[in-house]
Amino acid sequence: MNKKQSRSDGTGDGATEPDPHGHAALLLVESLIHGLIASSSLTVAQAVEIVQIAAEVKQATADDVGDTPATLHESLHLLNSISASLIHDLPSADGAASSHPQGVDGNIAVVNSTNVRLRKYFFHVRTGDEVTEDFEGSHHPDHSAARQEAIDSAIELVCMTLKAGKGLQLQRSIIINTEDGTEVGEVPFGDAVRARKR
Repeated sequence: MNKKQSRSDGTGDGATEPDPHGHAALLLVESLIHGLIASSSLTVAQAVEIVQIAAEVKQATADDVGDTPATLHESLHLLNSISASLIHDLPSADGAASSHPQGVDGNIAVVNSTNVRLRKYFFHVRTGDEVTEDFEGSHHPDHSAARQEAIDSAIELVCMTLKAGKGLQLQRSIIINTEDGTEVGEVPFGDAVRARKR
C-alpha cells in the first residue's frame, strides 16, 4: 500500500500526502479483525497467523505488482505493526499478556490456533549431485514435525514418479533447512517408504 502519492495537477513542488483510500482500507481491515476476535469468531492466534500470511504474500508478489523496495518495506512495516498489537494480547503460560515474540530475523513469529509458535522450514529435493530448492517453505512447530512433513512429501513424490512410469527413484532425498539456512535433517526416499510401511 502506498502511503504517499505525488501531486499530478502541475501545481506545488511535488509534495506528497497520505493515501486516504489505503489508510481507510487498513483501518477497516484492522477493525474487522478486532471485531471478529471480540465476537469469538476468531482467536488472537488465528488473527496473527492471517496477518503473517498476508505479509508473506506481499513479499512474494512485490515484483509482480511493481512495488518499489520502499513501498514493500512500508507495507511490511504496517502489517508487522498490526501483528505486534495482536500478539500483545496473546496469553502466556501464566495467563498474562505475552511480549512480542521475535523470529531470528527480527520479524514477528508465527503462531497457530493453539498458541504454539511456528518456525519456517524449507524442503529441498536432492537427486545425486543436484538439489531442487524449495523457495516457499512451510511453518511447523519443531524439527520433528518438519521431518514428518518431509516424509509425507517424499511419499507423495514417489507416488508421482510411479504414476509417470519413472520407477521409485529411491536414491533421492529431502533436505530440511530452517529459515536461516541451517540444515536440521535429511530424509532419504527409501527411509520415507519404510517409515510409511510401519
